[in-house]
Amino acid sequence: MTLHSDVVRIAVPNGGELVTVYTDSAGRRVPVISYLKDTMGDSDPANDKLRQVWVLAHKRQSLVRHALAAVPFLYFRMPSSPPPEGRIPPVMLDLSKPYHSTMSGLAQQILQVTTLDPLGMPYRSATRSYRQNRALQRDLRVAEAASALAANEDAEVRAVRSRLVLSSRLLGGLVSDTNLDLVDEKDKIRAEEMRGRNWELLRQQAERNNLHFEPLRLAGGPPSHALIAVTRDDLLQAAQGAPPKFHSRFLGISNPWTDVSLRRSEDEVIPLALYSLEHPKTPLLLADMRDTLNPRRREMFRRGVQDVTVGVLGVSRFASVQYFAASWAWDFVTSRRGAANNRAWRLRSYAELRQRLTADTTLDPAMREMLLKRTRALSMNPLEDRVGMGGDIATVQHAALLRYADDPRGMALLLERGRQDEAALFTRGPKRRIALEMLRWATLGLYHRRVNTTPVMLAEVDRRRKILTHTRFLEQALRDTPVLEVATNAAAVRRSVQELTRLDAHDPAITNLLARAARQSSETIPIAVTADGASGSPE
Repeated sequence: MTLHSDVVRIAVPNGGELVTVYTDSAGRRVPVISYLKDTMGDSDPANDKLRQVWVLAHKRQSLVRHALAAVPFLYFRMPSSPPPEGRIPPVMLDLSKPYHSTMSGLAQQILQVTTLDPLGMPYRSATRSYRQNRALQRDLRVAEAASALAANEDAEVRAVRSRLVLSSRLLGGLVSDTNLDLVDEKDKIRAEEMRGRNWELLRQQAERNNLHFEPLRLAGGPPSHALIAVTRDDLLQAAQGAPPKFHSRFLGISNPWTDVSLRRSEDEVIPLALYSLEHPKTPLLLADMRDTLNPRRREMFRRGVQDVTVGVLGVSRFASVQYFAASWAWDFVTSRRGAANNRAWRLRSYAELRQRLTADTTLDPAMREMLLKRTRALSMNPLEDRVGMGGDIATVQHAALLRYADDPRGMALLLERGRQDEAALFTRGPKRRIALEMLRWATLGLYHRRVNTTPVMLAEVDRRRKILTHTRFLEQALRDTPVLEVATNAAAVRRSVQELTRLDAHDPAITNLLARAARQSSETIPIAVTADGASGSPE
């Protein structure tokens, strides 16, 4: 076992590693995610392949909770319990086949529209409610894990985080591995832009209403949230004369100056509401200190409208042009007035607050408990676990995963099957691969075509992995700079060129890539075979 910062790597039989990323949560060390890395027993990182990912706080739910998730308009969280000892968490994502999440989502949507919806309102409403609750629970755990991993600078962990974030988007599984760094960078830049804009917007609105604006750095992270508060002296002074005019736009709370109950408070500074600053266009109200159910009622109303129109009436944006135009116009107008209409971002903001509150040790304990209480009021999913249980669930399931790693029928078998699937792609042409993939989807994943494990097969898998790794490295380097050595390590460039020449210099695509590298290099890069098959070096 090796420890690098908060990343622990454990050897797995059959040539693999189980990598676990830890984070500090309320003063204790908690595992966040684990992923299986196929190294084929080779120390060369060029043939490494990332495979299954487990979000350790995501557990398998009971049949009763799954049944309740199919009940329409049941917007309540059920009592939570820790997972039984020895039960491993479900696989969240297969990094070797990230497109499967996209294909699965599209297949389920097509099945819903073409088969389940025409059966009538009871079937349509129940199946849509169940699919939505499952998707929300999965996306909630993904967003919590992504928030916990945001500060980790390990390149491999960043790639896994980007894949997890993309798995919650409709076509995210189609993004290539070479663009994962760009996805992570854009996500961080957008978060910074939203924080800056919402900070200023909320600060100005607080000053306009004579309220106090206080940004919060939860769990040592950036100022992602902010409190709006009022002082007791200002309340008493306003009570002696005419109360100030209150402008509720972007705040979403009732007038504090006419609230008699606030004047009876013994606190000098009285918090009114908590907002997320990492939300598009406007700050998102997450907790109202005077009306705990205020954010919950808003979320229930939004979801209720959707469940009635789509689940009960059977009207969706894709089936009705009139409904699409009306809903688009409504979203446009209300968003300009400060409404939070993007469900994915509301869920992400809620998940980030859950994760950061449970991990934070800087807030006053009474304030932290008050915020946790109001955060629990936002739980509306029968499949959702209680806020604060994630660390306990992750610890139990990680212990089970470690035992699974030592099992000869566990991760070692996962590695072998993954290599067999990988080798099967090499023996098929593009048309046959597409046909067999469609057959697999038609049988709901029951059909698999693998090849037998042999030394020749393993050697071919190793060779193709190295070709792919060095090809992606050169393609990204060529895209980033007109001169390779300016932004890329020259020794790494030479090594990739040498490896590609050794592994498959007769492939025209590789030869053309090497020729491009030679033209964009300030050094002389030898190439064994040119595009026409003759020996030489590009000029």
